[in-house]
Amino acid sequence: MKHNILGGLCLVFILSSALAIAQTVPSDREALETGAGAGMAKYADMNGYPGPKHILDMRDTLKITSQQGEKIQALFDEMKKNAIAKGKQIIAQEERLDALFRGGSATTSQVNSLSREIGKLRGELRAVHLTAHIAAKKILTKEQTALYNSLRHGSPKMHEGH
Repeated sequence: MKHNILGGLCLVFILSSALAIAQTVPSDREALETGAGAGMAKYADMNGYPGPKHILDMRDTLKITSQQGEKIQALFDEMKKNAIAKGKQIIAQEERLDALFRGGSATTSQVNSLSREIGKLRGELRAVHLTAHIAAKKILTKEQTALYNSLRHGSPKMHEGH
């Protein structure tokens, strides 16, 4: 009887572990589902191009006008909508790739094709986040951008071409 209970517990553990693994494909699923940047626009943020989400979080400190606030909010909403849509496409392709291997039917041709498509989609998602930073910088004044960078990174990066 002890062996049956132990065997049953092992089976439950194995099944729950398999379910947990299946739910994490891809590993960044939560960020893809929610439109989170997850560091995709770090190059922009670290080099003087503020992110819409962070601007909204700092709106009082940056003294964002109501007009600027409306523009940044619209930019953020559009970015998030586009990021979630692209994230859903990525998840679908990642799940297809996972299914090929789970089903034992993966071929080099299929893997190459899906991997290229996933890479293309991930590049497009990154561009969604990066271009939002470019647009956000155009909405802020040079002083607001400098303050943002000083508060976020300890440096008042102010690149020309604002």
